[in-house]
Amino acid sequence: MLADCRYRSIGDTTEKAQLPIDSRNCNTRLTSPFLGKKTPLDLEGGSTACHSPSYDTQMSSQKIELDLRHAIWLTHNRRCVYCSEPLSFAEVDIDHVIPETLAGKPELPEILARLDLSAEFDLFSIQNLVPAHRRCNLAKASDVFNEASARFFLHRAERASVNVQKLVTSRKKRESREDLLSTVGEAIRSGLILPMDLQESQPPDQLRLTKPLVFADTPEEFVESISPEEVERFLDRPVLMGGNPVFAADFGDDSGVRMTVRTCREYRAALAAGFYAKTTYDIKSEAFLKTTNAILTAAALVRVPLISYMRRPHRGVADLDLLPSSVLPCVSPDDAKLIAGMKGLSLGDLLGRGEIKILRLSSSELSLEWNWGLMLREVCRADFDGDGVEDILCECYCWATEGTLGFGWTSILARMGEDSTFVVSQL
Repeated sequence: MLADCRYRSIGDTTEKAQLPIDSRNCNTRLTSPFLGKKTPLDLEGGSTACHSPSYDTQMSSQKIELDLRHAIWLTHNRRCVYCSEPLSFAEVDIDHVIPETLAGKPELPEILARLDLSAEFDLFSIQNLVPAHRRCNLAKASDVFNEASARFFLHRAERASVNVQKLVTSRKKRESREDLLSTVGEAIRSGLILPMDLQESQPPDQLRLTKPLVFADTPEEFVESISPEEVERFLDRPVLMGGNPVFAADFGDDSGVRMTVRTCREYRAALAAGFYAKTTYDIKSEAFLKTTNAILTAAALVRVPLISYMRRPHRGVADLDLLPSSVLPCVSPDDAKLIAGMKGLSLGDLLGRGEIKILRLSSSELSLEWNWGLMLREVCRADFDGDGVEDILCECYCWATEGTLGFGWTSILARMGEDSTFVVSQL
């Protein structure tokens, strides 16, 4: 299907573009948005599939590295640029706005000229790459958007390119740093150097984030690391809640007084004054405040770990055999009794017994269903308690599998030895 869609993320809510979206809902004749094609797209024999004039299912010849694919997906707020619907990383396609099949074709210079692009414009550059659902990508295929639509999506790709490059560069730096810390850790364990040899020469460090922070006043900016000196400034930045810069949380106290909370400083003041989230909506919104506040608290306490039992081999929320049953949400007395009866069991054990169901599993995120839904997402790693050992700060979210209740919190995962499981605590 083709639809006339508005995109708030561009900033100008009056800007529109014709674009392919969910092909399952195609049920009308619409004008083609592709350059040089004026015939309408119609359904053939009542089929529910969309057909463009030059429909082509050929796979891309460009190999998109995993880091670049992830950065493009993350920078576009985990959404398909063509239909604006949520897009999981497992289903993301990286599409070329101007089809890569035009590379070397005689018509390419004319198309680039009509779009005011240089004749040297690289069809394989990040300025031409956007994330899309497979169905949306196939609906577009190798056709060329009309001028207005092409400019729209190229503009989005161009705006995103700076942050995409930052994320890719940051990940490479982080990998190099992890290799170095692993080497130092091995040297400490083998007795070649002592922790005290590093303490005086170790410079103040920043808290590097696995999941970047995004604030409502600059939603296009990704904060990937925070130093202790920056915490005060970030306390006054409005937290992005639910992906919408205008969202805020309303808190109330027992006397009926209410206050609007958008920043972490306001959140801390509200809690200190006895205010709390009362409605289901505000309880869900508070989850974003809790995570951001925990990150800023951690950044103020950050210490470079002298040793890690989670780097080589990499250990984290994907290691179900290391996660104790105590990570499960305890919402009711019945939950408490069930979890008490699971003492000594890991999530791996519970999975083997059929007591939990895994919904999503990656190196930094785990989603499962038990009596409740649970999401654990790694946010950052550092030494948060001063014992010299690396810890993991996790964003946690619980939701009712039948109902609208949802709430969030943060937890610390610590591992004190190569043969140890994770210990769960609060920051």
